[in-house]
Amino acid sequence: MLHIVYVMEGFGINSEVEFQGPEEPENAQEKYGLGMLENARGSALAEGVAVDSKLFQIDNLGLRIADAIIQEAIIWSADLIVLGTHGRSGLSHLLVGSVAEDILRVSPVPILLVRRK
Repeated sequence: MLHIVYVMEGFGINSEVEFQGPEEPENAQEKYGLGMLENARGSALAEGVAVDSKLFQIDNLGLRIADAIIQEAIIWSADLIVLGTHGRSGLSHLLVGSVAEDILRVSPVPILLVRRK
């Protein structure tokens, strides 16, 4: 079975969501995450793959996105973690960091990185 996770953290520098209009940032991020999950679920189902998904919200300041993803992989007994990357380099990589890099360093599960198109 394919398990898809979208991890939301508090609105901050890692956010990919552009906010327009009166909507609260947290609501926009949740809406974006749910849309991403629905698209991924639809793609998996179209290929006949059994799929489960979860929107995970970090509400603990000490928990990082990488930690949340690894925790979910352990809970689900994952055989593989597939991560998308942004391909950042230079100053933006230094300032924002890399969730994929953090996961690579500590994951007990094999990782497959997929570069963003």
